[in-house]
Amino acid sequence: NIIKGLQWLVGQAQPGEQLFLHYSGHGALVADRDGDEASGQANVLIPLDYFTGDHDFNTLILDDELNRILIRPLPKDINLHIIMDCCHSGTMLDLPFDWTGNVQQPWTRLYRPDSKGSAGGFVVEFSGCLDAQTSNDTNAYTRLKTSGAMTFSFVLAVETAFAQSQQPTYHSIMVGMRQMLSGSPSEGMQRCLREGVVLSHYGIESGSYAARNTGSVIHFSQIPAMSASMQFDVLSPVSI
Repeated sequence: NIIKGLQWLVGQAQPGEQLFLHYSGHGALVADRDGDEASGQANVLIPLDYFTGDHDFNTLILDDELNRILIRPLPKDINLHIIMDCCHSGTMLDLPFDWTGNVQQPWTRLYRPDSKGSAGGFVVEFSGCLDAQTSNDTNAYTRLKTSGAMTFSFVLAVETAFAQSQQPTYHSIMVGMRQMLSGSPSEGMQRCLREGVVLSHYGIESGSYAARNTGSVIHFSQIPAMSASMQFDVLSPVSI
């Protein structure tokens, strides 16, 4: 079902469309079998049938397959934004450019075969953590409902920009996520938490969130990452 869904997303795309994919589930690292990973390890998604079956390696969805289905066929004039909120997701799509966090020199070129690029389409992956890290599920932010820590911080970063009458940029989202997950949310983010702006997305009344629990003392070791099919201005607004 996952593979069919990915094929449908890209296969039905028309020029000028904005595509969005959000995966929240299990991820892992396995030994690279074709020699195209500098680290010697490949990223994989772990679908349900891996757990319900006999842990067959062939049920895993490798980064090579994700790249083949989602990235390579994507033509020009189509934008695809992907959230990978799972463990070991840093370079899950094998995109060639990795965000450095530096506004002046925001991109570094990763080792990738030319064949792993898109057919002109613009692709950005927001990842829950670096390749060697794990991503957390938590109810620490809402006190009531469990969610991916990265997904919560992503929504919070976007809503914080809107609350300040600003358009969220790729840079502001990444900085906001890293601040929140490191336990150092900005004043604007804390205000959004106190006012229940993000909690409404989880069906939680703002009054149910204790104002003292802003998340400022909650620290996760995971570091969100961003990669892309091409270099671009990270201060440009995000349009999803």
